[in-house]
Amino acid sequence: MRGFPLINGALILIALVVALIPLVRLTSAQRAELPTTVPTPTPSQGIPVTISARYAHPPTQLVISHLGQELWSAASRSEIDEGVNLALPLPEEGIDLLVTAAWPNGTPNTALEITLEPESLREQSKVLWGEGQAEDVLTFQWND
Repeated sequence: MRGFPLINGALILIALVVALIPLVRLTSAQRAELPTTVPTPTPSQGIPVTISARYAHPPTQLVISHLGQELWSAASRSEIDEGVNLALPLPEEGIDLLVTAAWPNGTPNTALEITLEPESLREQSKVLWGEGQAEDVLTFQWND
């Protein structure tokens, strides 16, 4: 004997609905909202920022400046790998960092990625390409 198909189908449907209830509760729970506003520090204040660098070929020297003031200077691979923590003002229009890097002779065209990780904001990365020596202004903005 095969049973009653209508009753078997109804039992399967009830089992699926019972299994679906916890799934709906888990996926429809209210999520905590992330802050969407950018902190606006005064010029004398700053937001804690971690600056780090990744590279294809290790540079022999790395200097990052802002408004003529040197923020970070590294002349060894360990200093570059370590990064730096400091406080920077992050105005709405963004921050321009002058990045200067030098590589040993014979190094091919290579990439140097600079990453800024401000506290309570998403991290941003920019890439500087160069061969031998490179200098460029990298702009970081958080108002979007």
